[in-house]
Amino acid sequence: MQNIWLIIVVVCWNTAAFAQNALPFDSLKGKVSYIMDIPTQDNLKPENLFEAYKQWFDKEAGLFTRVNNPEYKCYSSQACLERKKEVDRIFANPIPLQSIDPMSKRMATRVVVRYTGDKEALLKLMYLEYYLVLTVQEKSIHAEITDIHYNHLHSKKYTLQRIGNWTNTISAESTNEIEHLMRQELAELSDFQRLFKFLNEDISLLYAQVSDFATKGAKQQQSVNQ
Repeated sequence: MQNIWLIIVVVCWNTAAFAQNALPFDSLKGKVSYIMDIPTQDNLKPENLFEAYKQWFDKEAGLFTRVNNPEYKCYSSQACLERKKEVDRIFANPIPLQSIDPMSKRMATRVVVRYTGDKEALLKLMYLEYYLVLTVQEKSIHAEITDIHYNHLHSKKYTLQRIGNWTNTISAESTNEIEHLMRQELAELSDFQRLFKFLNEDISLLYAQVSDFATKGAKQQQSVNQ
């Protein structure tokens, strides 16, 4: 019980830093970086927890395709249905776990996020991609997310579209790393602030789901080993 409470405290302390509009920027790496260390129970072998996480990632593949608005309906016309099909194919994520290294007990899982705004928003349709890298250590699990890449699409044509204000006097590239958006004047606009806030909150939720399995996976492995 003491270890479970310790996990809860550490998770709350770490995710609190992500619950703002400002993205967590690591000046040494020059990257937006979400890092969390989750303590594990002393009686659980790292190799057993590593195996448990592999199985969990496969079983819960749907967790790694995320949306901010499940009710979103596209505005695509018949003319662009083929392009929409191609976009859906590119950003499909049926097998998120894409890299496994048993020697270092490290795995990388692809995460795809569909972010949509309302009809008046600058950001109407955006797909973000990143990898959750998990390393199971002796006393903890190290989780890290960096290299977040975005793709901004026209919501009706399903083609890449530059991001600009209404007068198009300032704009951002249609596809780039998230740090590109942070460097733009547009970053101070409410549409971008909502995107950053959602990303912080959603990654906090994802980390909470990952850390919750640290206790569930331990229990599962203990029952198997008994």
